[in-house]
Amino acid sequence: MRVRIPNIPDYERGGRILKERFWIFPVFLPNLGCPHRCTFCDQHVVTGVPGKGPSVELLEALFRKVRFSGKNGDKRGLIRQIAFYGGNFTGISQEVQRRYLEWASEKVRDGLVHSIRFSTRPDALQEEELSFLGDYPIRTVEIGVQSMNDRVLETVHRGHTVETCEKAVNAVLSKGWEAGIQLMPGLPGETLKGFLEGVRIVTEWGIRYVRLYPAVVLKGTQMAKEYEMGWYQPLSIPEAIEWCALANDILEKSGIEVIRVGLPASEGLKSSIVAGPYHPAFGFLVQSYRFHERLWAGLESLPESAHTIRIRISSNDVPLVKGEQGKAWETLKKAFPHRILSYTTDPALERGKIVLENSEEFRVV
Repeated sequence: MRVRIPNIPDYERGGRILKERFWIFPVFLPNLGCPHRCTFCDQHVVTGVPGKGPSVELLEALFRKVRFSGKNGDKRGLIRQIAFYGGNFTGISQEVQRRYLEWASEKVRDGLVHSIRFSTRPDALQEEELSFLGDYPIRTVEIGVQSMNDRVLETVHRGHTVETCEKAVNAVLSKGWEAGIQLMPGLPGETLKGFLEGVRIVTEWGIRYVRLYPAVVLKGTQMAKEYEMGWYQPLSIPEAIEWCALANDILEKSGIEVIRVGLPASEGLKSSIVAGPYHPAFGFLVQSYRFHERLWAGLESLPESAHTIRIRISSNDVPLVKGEQGKAWETLKKAFPHRILSYTTDPALERGKIVLENSEEFRVV
């Protein structure tokens, strides 16, 4: 039975159109449906669950527990979705897909969630599969693009090309669904220039969002062997921060939301990392870096005669100004020793706005 997906627009607050917000019930299917293992991959570690998909009975029990726990996303404006993550969903047998999709569709019919989303590989979205999925209330498809460089994709044994990725996105959009992609900056053979060129290309695809997962080296992977042999050097944390910050700028200017930066923190993941730019608060570090880039540029634009400068910001942005353990603020003051810098919060300012004040003028950056 086909289930209609409600048309849920962006909501308004105070006359401003805000981005949709989601409440996700995640179902992890690590490596299920994947035809082979990429050199960087160990989904069992990344998702923190074993390699067997959960039963529908278990999902029902977990859903009921979350649904009635008071943390179920029923607040006004939240869009509720059941999401199948961690594997190649459309690579699973249609019998297994149907079992999961029928369970999730029942929740849509009952009004408990609005729609379904899943992640998959770009080479697993053939017409037959898309036709099969058309009977279910799917709204969002996340595609593991990983790189926009054919040479890099071949190096990591990805098994598809950039052209395959673009065709997959077009196929998803042609069904009336929204598409998101995953990119992994810092894979073997990738340069900053090439990565950013790829980011610019995907801005033309009509995607809604991007996740940025800087490549890390995990125990037991082919990439770990290459790292130990000296054939591969992952990005450092400062390098990865810069790469992701520049990608954020490009994507947001194109109206594409970056919904996650950095792998989700877990003890299993942390203990399995051999090398690479992992930090439990990596996304925060990137946003602090971006904030300080704007702040730095604004301070440099002020006249030399401006010695005492007060920085007005939203109270929500105080952590970004301070940075990790206050390091970013201290670095900023050292970079401008001829200026006396201070910051204060202003309830009238929106998050992200920066106002620089001195005796001569004020500037918004």
